[in-house]
Amino acid sequence: DKDEQSASIRDRSIGLACRDVSVSISKCCGFAGLFGIGPAAFAALGINAVPDMAGETIDSMPGFSFFPTPPLSIVVDQQLIETSRTSSDGVSIKKSYLQQKLMGITFATSDQQLTLYPLDITVTIDNPSSVPERKSCAVKLFGVAATAGEDRTEGSEPPQKKIKTDANG
Repeated sequence: DKDEQSASIRDRSIGLACRDVSVSISKCCGFAGLFGIGPAAFAALGINAVPDMAGETIDSMPGFSFFPTPPLSIVVDQQLIETSRTSSDGVSIKKSYLQQKLMGITFATSDQQLTLYPLDITVTIDNPSSVPERKSCAVKLFGVAATAGEDRTEGSEPPQKKIKTDANG
């Protein structure tokens, strides 16, 4: 009876250890994809991607669960925004901050796949040494994923390729 319990405990321990190794390998692959492929893709555009530009980590969004890491980002657009207000004693107070629109990348892993997600992020920065404050973040959908939510009625045909003839080149 003790030998059966020992074998069961050993099998369970081995199973747990294998699961831990599988999770670790998935996370390593995610980091390799995020910090290996991501910068290479942005570098093809001639832009250096930087982590921590988009604020703190992004754990999840509605419909998505990401690995908790700050997204790798590039600046797409930025502008200096100045606001002014008058205090109760009549003194004019001006405040300036930088608003940036970023293209970011984060990832999620499962037992079956590793997925990199492109993000549209907007942050504000009060001064050069402050941590960016994320104002908005959304998963950017491309191609088929972007049109998956479209209502496909029966009989609708996908667009056809234009037939090449002598007249059109």
